[in-house]
Amino acid sequence: MFAISLPVSITFLAVLAGVPEEPEPSPGVPVAGGGNFMRFAWSALPWAIALLAVAVVFFFIYRARRMDIARRELEARLVVLNSEREHLMAMLANDLNNPLQTIRLACDSLGASALDEKTVTMLRQTVERMTRLVKNVLNTTALQSGQAKFEAREVELSNELATILAAMQLRAEVKQITLSFHSGPGRVRVDVDALAQVMDEIVGNALKFTPRGGRIAVTVQREGRHIEIRVGDSGPGIGADELARLFTKNTGGKHGLANARMLVEGMDGIIFAESQPGVGATIRVRLPEVAAA
Repeated sequence: MFAISLPVSITFLAVLAGVPEEPEPSPGVPVAGGGNFMRFAWSALPWAIALLAVAVVFFFIYRARRMDIARRELEARLVVLNSEREHLMAMLANDLNNPLQTIRLACDSLGASALDEKTVTMLRQTVERMTRLVKNVLNTTALQSGQAKFEAREVELSNELATILAAMQLRAEVKQITLSFHSGPGRVRVDVDALAQVMDEIVGNALKFTPRGGRIAVTVQREGRHIEIRVGDSGPGIGADELARLFTKNTGGKHGLANARMLVEGMDGIIFAESQPGVGATIRVRLPEVAAA
């Protein structure tokens, strides 16, 4: 309809503008070739304009559709970003809750007695770790974007773990859980703050789900070219479905260890879990061993 009406409209406007039509040739009078060409060009002009108009319409329809697709993609990306933001805030709340609980338990154990050196040292270390956790949350955001930077240094793994686990003993004692540590030889290159956060999440998770009177054993041993940390508990265990998504973000916070996974992988390590319902769970972290000089 548009393609038919446009040429008619153009012809009508041409008549109003006073453009003379090509006169019909008189009988017996030869017509010059130029006149035939001009008459053909004039008659074809409205159709050419109509085709151009149709092309323009289709172009704008195409552009509008592309813009609509782009808008939908941006809306979907915004939903993902909001979900990641909520997940990050949930991890922050969980990470800060563990050292806060340690401080709270230490303060409760003081009562009216004077502060002893051991308690003061533990409180100072816990507060310092809370400060580092804020930096680690920012580091986690950088991990997701592939821009994280670790301050890695070579350490004796068992020595670092002994210090980290000492701050968790009070929480284990309150729940009457036996938290044991079996050290082993091995040097690794890690970010000590990131390692502390990984252990805080793994052991804190085990403390949360292990019943009163249970056991948590942390062991260091060599596995090929790696040094492995094993955290085993006597809790209820983890079902197969949940075990498969244990280290993903969409775990609802029940056993979620996505942050630990990102930190371990950022230090060139791997983390995985083994569990049987009713028998307990074991989280295994493998870090590359630094060859002896």
